[in-house]
Amino acid sequence: MPTPETMKLRTADYELPKLPEAGKAIVYIVRPAQLAGIIQFNVFLGDKKVESEMGYTQGEQYIYFNLEPGAHKILSNAENWAEINVTVKAGEVVFIKQEKKWGFLKARNSLIILADYEGMYYVMTLKLGTVIKKDKSDLTVSSQTIENQARNMPWLKWVVALLSFAVVGQVSAMLIPAFNGQLPGVLSLVGSYLWLSLFFMSVWFLRGKRKLDGVLVGIFSSFILMQLTEGVAAYNDELKVMERDQVVENSNKELPKMVDEETRLDMVSIDQGLNNYYFYMTGVNLLTSEADIDFMDENYKEIIIPSACSNSTLQVLLAENYTINYVYKDKLGVPIRTYLVSSKDCI
Repeated sequence: MPTPETMKLRTADYELPKLPEAGKAIVYIVRPAQLAGIIQFNVFLGDKKVESEMGYTQGEQYIYFNLEPGAHKILSNAENWAEINVTVKAGEVVFIKQEKKWGFLKARNSLIILADYEGMYYVMTLKLGTVIKKDKSDLTVSSQTIENQARNMPWLKWVVALLSFAVVGQVSAMLIPAFNGQLPGVLSLVGSYLWLSLFFMSVWFLRGKRKLDGVLVGIFSSFILMQLTEGVAAYNDELKVMERDQVVENSNKELPKMVDEETRLDMVSIDQGLNNYYFYMTGVNLLTSEADIDFMDENYKEIIIPSACSNSTLQVLLAENYTINYVYKDKLGVPIRTYLVSSKDCI
């Protein structure tokens, strides 16, 4: 920003675009900041009623309007309401600056009185904003003002806050399964489009932008979220595949081995496409014709099922809808019996 001396020098011969009318004063509202320039700062005279709006600015703009001699309250609406009191005489020119501050959903603002040379410098270097009316007695009401009043209803901000929690929950509902290598269900996919579209539509409305643009941003964000979810799920699923293959490989390094005097565990294998885990067992002293099937069935109920359901490694597989297969063969390699354990057996 130029020094005061530079401002005074540059405005020495400058004539304002509008001077006070007879018997009145005039106020210039300037907004030199370019940052957050798309956000409107609406200016009101006397109160916050719709019919009291005099105009609005965006970044690097100014507006002006007339004041009757006496005391006045000037208000500026962004995410917050800022106000300042002025007392004017006929023929007087007042300069007020709208200062931008960071807000939660959009910019906040404050108002300060400027020295004449500083106010004139800003008017000289800025563009005219939107002047709705030059006198408060004018009955003109901006349709934009009515919409802005709706934007600043407290309930709408609460709706946006609640929607933000819904969005966080929706994102979590999609990413948490993805980190376990699982794709989200249809309801989660529909929910992502719904909640993100509603959230961005509300935020765009509060920021003075088109609601349709917010919906489109929500749809695009949902698409990106789905792509991210699919990528994370695929990556973690591949990690699980590799981990399970490694577990099987490590287990087979210690096999075959006797699990009791009559039974040998020959090998284990996994079919991750069909969600099957196999134990291949051999009755080392047994022929198929000699097998006591009733005893084996009883052993399956009393020992195999409880053992599988209590094994920490198998519990993980059962939780992921794997079926544990116990394949029994006789000493000649002839199949005797295959027993299956699923998550339903562990209830």
